Amino acid sequence: MDHVAIEVADIDRYIDLLVGTGGMKLLRRATALRTGTRMAMVGDPNGMKLELIENAEATVPRYLHVAFRSADAEDTAKDLIDKGWSVTRGPVELKDAQARSMLLSDPSGFELQVLTYQSTSPDIVEWSPDEPA
Repeated sequence: MDHVAIEVADIDRYIDLLVGTGGMKLLRRATALRTGTRMAMVGDPNGMKLELIENAEATVPRYLHVAFRSADAEDTAKDLIDKGWSVTRGPVELKDAQARSMLLSDPSGFELQVLTYQSTSPDIVEWSPDEPA
């Protein structure tokens, strides 16, 4: 698993909260392609990440999707389509993430993102808790 995405009303508050614990580090900020709103990726020292997507109408944090890494997002998506998943969006180049993305959903609407990162992506870092944020 690569990350879980959630919507939050005040992205700056959640970045400060998560980074302020010392358990997470701000990896990057960007604009969400689907909504045009601000987003951020924060990660723990082991490489697990939480994607925060701003939505001023979110009264509480709300789950959006789970993301997995793949050597080839499109081939993985083809396999998932054969197993009953449907393409929601993609393939899409995520410039800020330096990744190629496919978003799929199952018949109930559960969303799954499949990502293929370039080796230089800011999203695939591990770090030591002793390093400054």
